[in-house]
Amino acid sequence: MAKAGDEYQVLVGKVVQALDPGARVKVGTWIQGPDGRRDMDVEVRGMKDGKQHFVLIECKDWADPIGIEKIDALDSKRQDLAADATVIFSNSGFTEPALAKCKRVGIQAAAALVHGDARACVQIQEQYLSEGTRLSKFNVALIRPFGTTEDTMPAGWGFDDLTYLGRLLHNWVGKESMKWMEEVKQAAGRFSVEYVFRKPLEVTIRGQNFKPIGLFFTFETQRYWTYLSVAGDAAIGFYDYLEGRIVIPDGGQMVFTVTPTSEYFDKVLEGEHPNYLQMAQPHENSMRLTQWLPLLPGQDVLNLDEEIEKRLFNGLPAADPKR
Repeated sequence: MAKAGDEYQVLVGKVVQALDPGARVKVGTWIQGPDGRRDMDVEVRGMKDGKQHFVLIECKDWADPIGIEKIDALDSKRQDLAADATVIFSNSGFTEPALAKCKRVGIQAAAALVHGDARACVQIQEQYLSEGTRLSKFNVALIRPFGTTEDTMPAGWGFDDLTYLGRLLHNWVGKESMKWMEEVKQAAGRFSVEYVFRKPLEVTIRGQNFKPIGLFFTFETQRYWTYLSVAGDAAIGFYDYLEGRIVIPDGGQMVFTVTPTSEYFDKVLEGEHPNYLQMAQPHENSMRLTQWLPLLPGQDVLNLDEEIEKRLFNGLPAADPKR
């Protein structure tokens, strides 16, 4: 009759054999000790440095972390059996005192990793902190020729109403925004970009035509800190608790799952632009990507390079927010 934990022993034996194909790996064996027969969850024998090498492996498929008392017992057992090396695999981790004892007496603490196998319950997770910059508020104004009277803009117009040759400027700005982010680097604050045309360009807003001599964009950048929880797994291998590393066979594969969570430190700056036409309604975007205003399906990107005479970039970065 199979006892609890047998399946985990088989899994550990599979992992060990994959790591050392030339070794003789036996699962669930017995050996004669000084006080009688002793069971061995996994027995590994082979040659190392020209000598016979015996590795004693204990497997624990428990609900709770392994405590120091089990390490004490294994330390005594390995001396009775004259093991050259000893490893304890746990499917539920270890307590801090247990790991301290393992480190002091030279017992390796491990967890089997076999991606997609329900018998391997341990997940290895690390926390990483990354810092970045995002585009947040965005606005656009049409620059009118000097000396002209102010045109009447449609009430409440937005950037998505602005077209040129029947095509949205939305996608063109999506491409240009990558250049903006490259220029501001990691700075947080309010910036402006002014595009001056070689000649007035006829654009349409809600069926009404305008001929601006340029476009004026304002946008705000905000710093954000992303906490990445990275779960590491292996096609087959084990996690070494004392070394803090995942061990896999030559040619083996790692599997990573990344889960981001973000905290934002926002600074909103207000301002007016009296020299320009009525500003469009603020366009909010919460994407944390460098390319902002993603391309819309079925819409090709306008190329206004030939229409633009020059581009002016201005901005005063805000002081870094306190973390």
